[in-house]
Amino acid sequence: MRRICTLIPLFTAQAFCADARLAIGLNAEMGYPLYKNTRRSFQSTFAPGTGLYIAYRPGNAKIFPSLTAGISAFELPVYTAEFSDISADVTNKTVMLHLNIKSNEDNEKVEMYWFGGIGINYFRPDTHLMRGGNSISATLYDDGSTYLYPAADLGLKYMRRVSQRYGIYIGAEAFIKYIWLYKNGNYYVDIATKQLNADISGLIIQPAALFSINYIFGQQAY
Repeated sequence: MRRICTLIPLFTAQAFCADARLAIGLNAEMGYPLYKNTRRSFQSTFAPGTGLYIAYRPGNAKIFPSLTAGISAFELPVYTAEFSDISADVTNKTVMLHLNIKSNEDNEKVEMYWFGGIGINYFRPDTHLMRGGNSISATLYDDGSTYLYPAADLGLKYMRRVSQRYGIYIGAEAFIKYIWLYKNGNYYVDIATKQLNADISGLIIQPAALFSINYIFGQQAY
């Protein structure tokens, strides 16, 4: 009896994973970041990005995890003791871990999910600065440390199958993302032969839309 009982979890795990589906995707993103801190609000220009998506869904589970890694560019305000109206174009690298909740009934053609997640953003600025939309002879850089900033997001994803034979889906997402730029390390501005301490701390609130093409392994023809 003990031997039979020890085998039950093994058979249960095999049955649970037998219909597991792995999904991968490639996406294109367009965000519109709003930067806020104690000094002022700053509306960035459109922030384009791209990324990769991978999800693992055991059987017909309604709740499952996914991982997204992406890269995007946005305009970031920079403050010094002498200047409060300069900004920098930075490249942002992000990794987000999501929990997805399926919101529609089982359907071979359409799937919808609510999702929320947490992650990290990384950037090391070493870039020329702008003032009033024009490039100026100044550079923003850091002290060589690694800077990671926490993030969280919440959104809705829609996917429609476009192939009867293969598990190919096109998708669209709408979400809002929060990035906390806490005071982490030292940033500097080189301008007019002077070196000034710089501050980029604040909160980024970014509504965004994302479009993707996805492939779900194990999908049957219909």
